[in-house]
Amino acid sequence: MEKEKGVVIIDSHALFWLVGESEKLSAKASNAIAGAGKVIIPIIVIFEVISILEKYQALIRLPDFFGALYKRRFFIYPLDRRVL
Repeated sequence: MEKEKGVVIIDSHALFWLVGESEKLSAKASNAIAGAGKVIIPIIVIFEVISILEKYQALIRLPDFFGALYKRRFFIYPLDRRVL
């Protein structure tokens, strides 16, 4: 029987480092994300990402950023009582 994969909730730093393929993302975090059955991005993280991309005038273009998330099959969740 195959072991069920877990869920990872990712924050803005880890998300940036992952998409940007930064060495700042630890091997432990990278392995947890790679081995997860589902990676959840709280909606507040998306607001942080948009704010940072606008502030620094697109370290990465917003469509490219969301495209990277789509390819990895990440899920954006609202921040409400069901999630908490």
